[in-house]
Amino acid sequence: MITRRTLVAGTMCLLAIIATIVLTGHEVAAQVKAAYVKIVDQPGRIPYQEYVEKSAGDFATCTTDHCALQFPQVPAGKRLVIEHLSVVVQTAGQTDALLSVEATPTEPNLSLGLIEERWSPQLLLGHRSLRYYVEPERVPFVNVLVRTPGTFSFGTATVIGYLVDAN
Repeated sequence: MITRRTLVAGTMCLLAIIATIVLTGHEVAAQVKAAYVKIVDQPGRIPYQEYVEKSAGDFATCTTDHCALQFPQVPAGKRLVIEHLSVVVQTAGQTDALLSVEATPTEPNLSLGLIEERWSPQLLLGHRSLRYYVEPERVPFVNVLVRTPGTFSFGTATVIGYLVDAN
């Protein structure tokens, strides 16, 4: 038969187990919530926006047929996520221009197609929303290739995105 002392001891043990589960559960839930909030709401992003401009006279990266608008190297330990790209291209004659995004030395090329919008016969404007990842210590760049050789004059590009930890 269960004595009063055994019943009280059993109840106390059960309360201790429940209290441990409840207290530990709150701590675990708080840690999970903190991780969830950090990942979803505050992912450790560092805003990134860079602007570059080049003319056909910069023979290191541009000719009258093609231009690689090169951005600064991604810092060590960070990954760049490019979300938006804007490009303005001035040509010496009416032509079309093709866009692509790449990173040296080994990132895959992302072809973005023709620049559709024209401000004038010689001025092209392109905007793209995208998601392109550039690994640490790589150099991102935007390629502009004019369809009519010898007509590239000047180009600008703005990249908008964010940096995250590469780990």
